[in-house]
Amino acid sequence: MEVNITKEGDMNMVSIVGRLDTTTANDLDKAIESLFCPGAKVVFECEELLYVSSSGLRIILQAHKKLQMVGGTLVASCVPGNYVGI
Repeated sequence: MEVNITKEGDMNMVSIVGRLDTTTANDLDKAIESLFCPGAKVVFECEELLYVSSSGLRIILQAHKKLQMVGGTLVASCVPGNYVGI
């Protein structure tokens, strides 16, 4: 998995490429830990995300909760249709 973080205006764009699974979930967690500041706007770009395990989903949900606690937002963009249901 590869994680690329860029800034577009006031948004932090987090591009996730590859598989988000048990072996890579902690890598995503470490990569985004600096983004949890008051009022932060984070966008997970999932266009090149190939797979998400329950461990990966846990990191995404924790990030959402942490951002909510500091008045921030998290949205996912370009989510493939086969990820709509869990």
